[in-house]
Amino acid sequence: GLTYSGYPLGCAAALASISVYEEENLVEKAAENGVYLEKKLHECLDGNPWLGEIRGKGLLQVIELVSNTDTKKPLSPWNEELSNEMKVLKQKLLSHGLFVFVRWNMLFITPPLSVSKKQIDHGVNIIKTAIHETQSHFMLELCFLKIKIKVYLKSFQ
Repeated sequence: GLTYSGYPLGCAAALASISVYEEENLVEKAAENGVYLEKKLHECLDGNPWLGEIRGKGLLQVIELVSNTDTKKPLSPWNEELSNEMKVLKQKLLSHGLFVFVRWNMLFITPPLSVSKKQIDHGVNIIKTAIHETQSHFMLELCFLKIKIKVYLKSFQ
């Protein structure tokens, strides 16, 4: 066979993978855990001022972050460099040991099919913590800016 079609070693690997899917009920577990993941994301993030939407299917979920929940203005512009908020959030997620694909104003949540509920809980808690830490970071920055402006304005009095 050719490199990508009918190659015996590749076919053997595919058959072994299919066997693992069947023996470990990975498709059924993924469907069940996908419902659980979406529920946990809503439990932890609903009501957050940056939450625009949680959407997805099964274990592929997307968290869309916005700067204004009424207008749904994205926290980071579409198809441009990440905003400072998204850059800080990405770094905080990594510092807590969680890799999440961050693109534009979205967090793409894509755990492996073999993920456990305990691992989902841990990952969702990291996401919640990282978002709160990022929000606190920018609130603190805003407070310092207001203080600097007040000091500056007092210099003219």
